[in-house]
Amino acid sequence: MEIGEGVVIHEGDMLAIESKAGSESYLSSQIDHIDRQLEGMPEDSHRMLFVTADVNRLSAQDKERLGKVLEKNNAAM
Repeated sequence: MEIGEGVVIHEGDMLAIESKAGSESYLSSQIDHIDRQLEGMPEDSHRMLFVTADVNRLSAQDKERLGKVLEKNNAAM
């Protein structure tokens, strides 16, 4: 099954998901928490972050921070 951009899950694979829903100010305040949650996921899992469309209204700086968190944790959004 393919989910996200280029994330392919095969039978027997593990998928770990962090989800956040809320305004852009809430999402901005949660970037450090998202980082900690993704870090705590099993290393052999496919890591995904599900967020509401409010993420599109984050400031350029917050989008960059979130992008770095996703990259560091090898996670897709």
